[in-house]
Amino acid sequence: MAPYCIRIPNEKAATYKVVTFIISLTNFSAFVFVMLRSGKPLTTFFSAGLLFSFASVFIFAIQHYIAGKQNLRPAIPLLISSLCWILAGVLLPGIALLIFSVFSLLTIKPLVIFFGEEGISYPSLPRKLILWKEVDFVILKDDILSIELKNNKLIQYTLDKDIADSLDAAAFNSYCSRLLVA
Repeated sequence: MAPYCIRIPNEKAATYKVVTFIISLTNFSAFVFVMLRSGKPLTTFFSAGLLFSFASVFIFAIQHYIAGKQNLRPAIPLLISSLCWILAGVLLPGIALLIFSVFSLLTIKPLVIFFGEEGISYPSLPRKLILWKEVDFVILKDDILSIELKNNKLIQYTLDKDIADSLDAAAFNSYCSRLLVA
């Protein structure tokens, strides 16, 4: 039987989006402030940074007002604007924004648990492999995925309806039980 891949809900995604929006707005405001305070024409890096920081805020507006545009990543123009800060010689905000952008890209990705012959690959940072010998039981019942480890740690997720409906719970439970015995 083929291994199972189950997408679990990211409970912190909404918080990540709000924080990223606040950082994007602050970044755009900082570029506008530099533009207004400077009495001379902006360098290429500041002009590009202003453009990309605006793009980041604009992507949030598109996501908020147009349904179905959730695959756009505002952290990408934010990452590019952080490089503009660094190249313009403003290191501290640039490096801080660069670190935040990288973490933002890592945290917004879909979370998927892989169930395979070698064990359960859990989506932590870095990805953790839980061996079957460490697992007490795995069960999918009533749209709830439960993984109990032998150290009494319980990992439990309520799956989205479309994900749960796409899985054959009996076949999944049988697959996991077979690997637990092996």
